[in-house]
Parts: sequence; structure tokens; C-alpha cells
Amino acid sequence: MLALQALGIALLTPLSSMIESAQHWQMAEAYLERIEDVIEAKPEQSISRIAPTPRLQGILQSRTSVSVMIPTPPSGNRTIKDISLHIQSAKIGPRGRSGR
Repeated sequence: MLALQALGIALLTPLSSMIESAQHWQMAEAYLERIEDVIEAKPEQSISRIAPTPRLQGILQSRTSVSVMIPTPPSGNRTIKDISLHIQSAKIGPRGRSGR
């Protein structure tokens, strides 16, 4: 029984390696085809007609009534209602639970 198992492993290990190599070749072929598609694609804009991008400016403003839950330890009241928000010329971004 042990000899049969060893023979099976000896046969299947190279076969498995060959199948894995064939899969890698297929992936490489697909990647090369995609690269060829990108290289042969026509540009979306004419290089001579590209206009410079204007500097981004903007205002973030909330025009709706918003209720926000903010923990306030001493009082226990956790709701702030009807917040009006107006942010101009600032960098803002989302933050997660960790504060980062």
C-alpha cells in the first residue's frame, strides 16, 4: 500500500507542476494581449490640443438639516441637530474609528 502511494505521488507531482506551468503561460499570454491592446489603442485626446488643467478650487457646503450623534460624557446628551456646514480652502478627508 505504501509503495502504491509513493508511486502515485511520484506520478502526480510532476503532472501538477506541468499543469501549474501551463496556467502561468496562459496568464502571461492574457497579460501580453492586454498590453498589446493598450499600445494599439488610439489616444483619447490629440496631444497638440491638450489644455492645461485649472487649479482645483471649491467650497463644501451642506444645505440640508443634519442630525449628528456626538458623545458628550458628562451630560449624556448625544445629539446635535440642524448643523450648517461651510468649508472653503481647506483640506478635508474621512477619518475612521482609529482617528487616522
